[in-house]
Amino acid sequence: MGINYLRGKLYMTNFKEEVAKGISDITQNDIENLNVGLAHLFKLFLKTQFYHWTVKGPHFNDYHTLFQSHYEDYIPMIDELGELIRFRKQLPIGSYKDIEKASNLKDANANLTADKMLEDLKNDINHIINHFTHCLTLAKTKDDDTIIDILTTQVGTLEKHYWFLDSSAS
Repeated sequence: MGINYLRGKLYMTNFKEEVAKGISDITQNDIENLNVGLAHLFKLFLKTQFYHWTVKGPHFNDYHTLFQSHYEDYIPMIDELGELIRFRKQLPIGSYKDIEKASNLKDANANLTADKMLEDLKNDINHIINHFTHCLTLAKTKDDDTIIDILTTQVGTLEKHYWFLDSSAS
């Protein structure tokens, strides 16, 4: 028996049993779903950074700063999800080809107006939230607290980003 600390919560667990349970309960479908989420985050990161560089108009500074704060949040989310997959003794996606194959999010469009960039990012975020919600439903059926905790936190961050984008729209 031991005390484990995860995201601000203390758990009394037998760590070896919990690790073995977590690894044995995960299916290839679960890993594929996590990798799709990882691919979505990679594409969202890249698109948000591109819009940060290319936005123009009367709200340039506001949007430029907002996009930067968002893409900076995506880096640790990507890392955490990739490490979660590795923790489960599987491989996260790691190439542009794999990202493109796994994610159905569209690439950034340099010809969009600032308001259309906001809409594009909101659509992507909503799509990722829906995907992670599906993953959460699956994780809850297995009582997989680690996946539940990580994805719940990531959905919360994405919901906040959606709200900021929605509130910034003209």
